[in-house]
Amino acid sequence: DETFDFVTCQTVLIHLNDPLKGLAEMLRVLKPGGLLLAAEPNNFANAAMFDSLTDSSNVDDLVLRLRDQLVIQNGKKNLGEGFNSLGEYVPGYMNQVGFIDINVSIADKTAGMIPPYSKPEEQAYIKELTECVETDFMGWRREDLERYFVAGGGTAKDAERFFKQCLGDQKEILDSIKKGTYSSAGGVVQYLISGYKSK
Repeated sequence: DETFDFVTCQTVLIHLNDPLKGLAEMLRVLKPGGLLLAAEPNNFANAAMFDSLTDSSNVDDLVLRLRDQLVIQNGKKNLGEGFNSLGEYVPGYMNQVGFIDINVSIADKTAGMIPPYSKPEEQAYIKELTECVETDFMGWRREDLERYFVAGGGTAKDAERFFKQCLGDQKEILDSIKKGTYSSAGGVVQYLISGYKSK
């Protein structure tokens, strides 16, 4: 109890079955007047970001992809494994457990990709994307994606369709990068939420 001046977490609360309990624990270990800083995303909003390849996508395909994202995120939540767009709720949760002077801002860093992709973060993204494609990892392992999809009200068949679509999208991005034609502003919705323990 009351041990730390500062507690921080990044994309942790989105994986908790009970984020309120997690926040209450953070509050418990803070000294009076101590500060919490949480960085938590809205991954659904991130899935809606465009790039040079979505420019030619039709509306129905884009809507289906967003629907699939919601099914997966709700399935993860239904299984008690967290909610990937929890960032929207964290300020209210912090208020509920007793934090004061809560402040919310959005991280200003993007993950832009602009030819010739010479920045270290662009090179890191290319390496990570290549590894994901080589290992069939599309943000989730195949078996987790199916579990989440079914728990969210979808079917195993739709989960397989979505997985193959994501894999195809990732390969298309890599091909476009190799050609030097891929670009993205790389926007993300990542909230930075701070609050204090009362003195």
